[in-house]
Amino acid sequence: MNALARFFDSYYRLRPVNATFTGVHDFDDRLPDWSPDGLDAAIGELRQLRASLHDGSKDRDLRDTPARDEALAASFLDIQIAELESDHF
Repeated sequence: MNALARFFDSYYRLRPVNATFTGVHDFDDRLPDWSPDGLDAAIGELRQLRASLHDGSKDRDLRDTPARDEALAASFLDIQIAELESDHF
């Protein structure tokens, strides 16, 4: 499984309501786990995913769709990690 496929698998599993809304029905019987342990596990997973994605903005041509998709996924993960680790959430 490539990095983007792992990204979407994680995205839908960690956000089952979004998955259902977008037509992915593998997680219809679930809700997000926002418990402290669930959030810690999610942060760990997001960090591993982020490490597997190429930044994209440094040495890849972002006119290339796969490179742009990977850069967008990496940026999304950066934001999610920052939000989950902040005191605001």
